[in-house]
Amino acid sequence: MFPKLTVLRLLVLGVLLIGGAYLHDSLPMPERLLVPFAVLFGGTVLIRLWARQDGPVNTEQAAVDEGDHVWRVRLWAKVAAVGVSLLGLPFVVWPGLINPDWQDGMPPVEFAVAILIYVGLGLVVWAVFRSRLEVRKDLIHVVNPWRVYDVPRSTLVTVRPGTRGLELVLEGGSTVVVFAVQCVAGFGSREPRWVSVARAITGDPTITDSTWKA
Repeated sequence: MFPKLTVLRLLVLGVLLIGGAYLHDSLPMPERLLVPFAVLFGGTVLIRLWARQDGPVNTEQAAVDEGDHVWRVRLWAKVAAVGVSLLGLPFVVWPGLINPDWQDGMPPVEFAVAILIYVGLGLVVWAVFRSRLEVRKDLIHVVNPWRVYDVPRSTLVTVRPGTRGLELVLEGGSTVVVFAVQCVAGFGSREPRWVSVARAITGDPTITDSTWKA
């Protein structure tokens, strides 16, 4: 969904475009080649954020009660994963930026290491964009980087925080990790994200961050 275009939002987009044009003209090669990608990525992030803000105002529990609801990896994690990959790209394409003796290319060993690093970064980007939690009236669909789970909601006993993400505790004591919902601390007085997700899934408004703290 495309967001509403207000005067403030148009000004923000204008500043982004003007700033990008200024950087493109002032930066030397090869750094200037990254500016169009940065502007495009930044504009996409803003548009998606505004579209979410303009969406229907419902609580997460109401959304689950009405039908499907989806949680994905936080936007800042996606930006960080892509940003790290983009920041290191010039040093791979132009290795002379790292070592003046590498103007004609990296030595084989260093090149192999760089390829391995970018394979790892590519897997990280793929993982954060793939992972999601879909909650329907009768089914919980968990998509992790390593496996996909379909869990009947009738088998859910409770929800708790885990080291790899939110954990769904099922009948029989088995657990399913939800990688898309990490259990990190909130900012300031805000509760961690997993708390609101757990309340929405279980329908229990009494769940708090302190519930699972010793």
